[in-house]
Amino acid sequence: PHCYKRVNLAHELGHAVLGHTRPQTEWWEARQELQADIFAARLLIDPSDYARLEELYDSTPAIAEDLEVTPHLLHVWKNYTATNNRLQREQRQYAETA
Repeated sequence: PHCYKRVNLAHELGHAVLGHTRPQTEWWEARQELQADIFAARLLIDPSDYARLEELYDSTPAIAEDLEVTPHLLHVWKNYTATNNRLQREQRQYAETA
């Protein structure tokens, strides 16, 4: 499907923009692949579009299809967003107590 080409292009663009080189270890390769996935997810998924679709569907594949991304990329985006939101909350709480 069209979304696989779109996601793959954004993922490969992520490798280029992030300056990734041939990894020397499996750990480093996994890290670069995740970074490229996060880059692609942030490029292709608009948070307001996701929020609107989440109200319409209770299925990740349906939301991914509407966003024209793969379910895997949507999963990466959701994990990244949840982690980022949690870190921001913790930073605010720390700043309030300091």
